[in-house]
Amino acid sequence: MLDGPAEDYQLRDTRAKILRHLRDHPGRKPKQIADALALDAATVRQTCRRMAADHQLITTVTGEYRATETPAASGD
Repeated sequence: MLDGPAEDYQLRDTRAKILRHLRDHPGRKPKQIADALALDAATVRQTCRRMAADHQLITTVTGEYRATETPAASGD
């Protein structure tokens, strides 16, 4: 059995990690995500922007991100 939605398994590793993290911890900023996942902050910032453009994440005016209800498959 899969752990999480099937769409997660179509994502690249960084996107999948970010998406899983934000499902458990919504409303995080890229630096917080990067620290929690031991990833480069610039990479997380860029990936989050791309994921928001691909409708995988929702961003707030304060720069926080959260997962959308239904993740869309894309690659990065």
